[in-house]
Amino acid sequence: MHTSQRCANFYTLGYQSHTLLTLLDVLSANNVGVLVDVRQNPVSRKRGFSKSLLEESIRQSGIDYFHTPDLGTPPAIRNNYLKSGNIKNALKEYEKHLRARRQCLRSLLRKVSRRTFCLLCLESDYTSCHRSVIARVLKEMTGCQPIHLK
Repeated sequence: MHTSQRCANFYTLGYQSHTLLTLLDVLSANNVGVLVDVRQNPVSRKRGFSKSLLEESIRQSGIDYFHTPDLGTPPAIRNNYLKSGNIKNALKEYEKHLRARRQCLRSLLRKVSRRTFCLLCLESDYTSCHRSVIARVLKEMTGCQPIHLK
């Protein structure tokens, strides 16, 4: 299902190797208008990256913040990954989970409303993060190309 709206590329980013300032710099440099936090539980041991402080900092920089817990990795999949260490299987399971919940993606697309957006999660390497699966399915739905920032 391709949307009829003008297609713009969108971004993904893992904050693992960033400080709050470098994250804001990367978002600004790429004209991101909406940061979409795709963590189920937006808490972090890394200073500045738990939801309330992150949201405040992002909004002060003129970027909208949107948390989508429905796009996070469910506990059962996280727990299976922690036990097995097999990221490939975890991402396959997450993809099944996500494809059964396409309405969450349609809702996200309505909320970002043609603005440049960036999916945010922890992992620096997008290939080992569920945001890569979200990006791939969004590309299928919209034809828009994801750009994975570092």
